[in-house]
Amino acid sequence: MMKQQQQQSQFVIVTYPAQGHINPAFQFAERLVRLGVHVTFFTTIGAHSRGMIKSCPPNGLSFATFSDGYDDGVVPMDDVEKQWDQLKRNGSKALTDLIVSTANKQCIVYTMLLPWVVDVARELHLPSALLWIQPAMVFDIYYYYYNGFADVIGKDSDDRPSCSIQLPGLPLLAARDLPSFLLASNPYALLRPKFQAQLEALEEESNPRVLVNTFDALEPEALKALGKLNLQQQSQFIIVTYPAQGHINPAFQFAERLIRLGVHVTFFTSVGAHSRGMIKSPTPDGLSFATFSDGYDDGVVPMEDAQKQADQLKRNGSKALTNLVVSTANKQCIVYTTFLPWVADVARELHLPSALLWIQPAMVFDIYYYYYNGFADGIGNDSDDQPSCSIQLPGLPLLATRDLPSFLLASNPYASAPVTIQAQFEVLEKESNPRVLVNTFDELEPEALKALEKLNLLLSI
Repeated sequence: MMKQQQQQSQFVIVTYPAQGHINPAFQFAERLVRLGVHVTFFTTIGAHSRGMIKSCPPNGLSFATFSDGYDDGVVPMDDVEKQWDQLKRNGSKALTDLIVSTANKQCIVYTMLLPWVVDVARELHLPSALLWIQPAMVFDIYYYYYNGFADVIGKDSDDRPSCSIQLPGLPLLAARDLPSFLLASNPYALLRPKFQAQLEALEEESNPRVLVNTFDALEPEALKALGKLNLQQQSQFIIVTYPAQGHINPAFQFAERLIRLGVHVTFFTSVGAHSRGMIKSPTPDGLSFATFSDGYDDGVVPMEDAQKQADQLKRNGSKALTNLVVSTANKQCIVYTTFLPWVADVARELHLPSALLWIQPAMVFDIYYYYYNGFADGIGNDSDDQPSCSIQLPGLPLLATRDLPSFLLASNPYASAPVTIQAQFEVLEKESNPRVLVNTFDELEPEALKALEKLNLLLSI
């Protein structure tokens, strides 16, 4: 069964009500909004009313607040534990109500010291990620402290600031390098259990996600030290594109947008497409290429060889894509253009998320979907002979046969194309959470985007 439609990605960012948490969380929200994502920024009334958010909110960003019992934002030192309890109790209820009241599915991102957010996300069957607002090294130190190295890290740390500390996979540290919360002189003793609870919540996750405020070159050891957790310092995407100019251009534009977000992209296509110079733009930093042979390395495929090429694309491409993924240490997300349904099978076998980059308008996607789901007679019957014949499909404006994709016309010379497109939809049907990135925007095709409630029609970013 496919999930509810979602034409725009929805994120809820939950942040602890302190300036040092709100600033990086708000910057992260702004980056998501620039992708076309809608973000709800969720924090306390006190943090919002005291003006901790100083930037003007961009379009695509909304605010939701809840009371932690200190709506003026002032928490006396002796009330800190009480505020923690109310943050958890009131925040859990308000976050649940917010999610339930929203039709679209969300992803929840939260800053540290809010381990209860993970429980809410799990109960609502939503993905969540910790936005770690400090360097990866600090995360590592906390992790080791609560996993067998407390004596090594905390012993006499105040009295011996130059004492050496060696932790697995990290450069040699001195006691002065430790987070202040781990020092014996730390006046906020109640925070240590909160950090421990945060790490324990991650340990309970089958696929914990940690977004780290750093970059590869700055902290290579710290990022590699913890093999058990996903320290996602840089997202990794593989974009697999059919070797034709009409597929490569929009896929390359999509790759460039991802790179501007700090994502690394591997652009994967046939030797023939690459050698014939179909990619004409300069290669930006953050983009690499990988190729495989479909048997037509000069890029010229005779009409009578179209099916043979399709078979070799699947066979050789599946093997090469699998080898590429296995050879890369970081986890990836795979995005692929139309005519490549086998890519979804490879992703599923490797337990990786995948998304179809639909390079045509949403209306065309809808028409194909209906054609292969009970409306073939109504759409394709005598389509060449009656170009003005009206066609009514659920949720769409009235169409004429001249509006149909040419592959669905009786005069279509590419007999293999409709079969491949049908296979594409059958693969999507197998997905528990199919994702389709559509080359459109809300205002252009509102009916087409809403027509198919069974599929996640996500706006192309």
